[in-house]
Amino acid sequence: MATGAGSEVDVEGFLQAYLQRLEGVQWIALTDREGVCAAKVGGEQLNPSVLTTATTACEQTSKIALGSSRVVITRFSNRQLVSYNLRPVFVHLLADSTANTGFLLDLFGELDEGLRPLKNVL
Repeated sequence: MATGAGSEVDVEGFLQAYLQRLEGVQWIALTDREGVCAAKVGGEQLNPSVLTTATTACEQTSKIALGSSRVVITRFSNRQLVSYNLRPVFVHLLADSTANTGFLLDLFGELDEGLRPLKNVL
């Protein structure tokens, strides 16, 4: 739980609510800009280098003269990692390869709005 300026943000509760409603999503993690995990919900052990690498990918795409990336999708044979750049934080969802990628992409605005109190504290 993050606090500051008279507000409290239940980050894990917020992420857990999304995890429960998103079919095929195995875990959701929130990181800082270095990829350090601040909160995670869901099963399965998490290799910290996955989050660091995904966060770095989001940051590095801004250097190819196309502007800052908002979402990066990494597809594997049986999974997909969707990473949202919500500066100053990043949200990462690990989902089955059969999960609706378009639906996951459309969550950007909801996540950005829902995490606004946390972002204001940071």
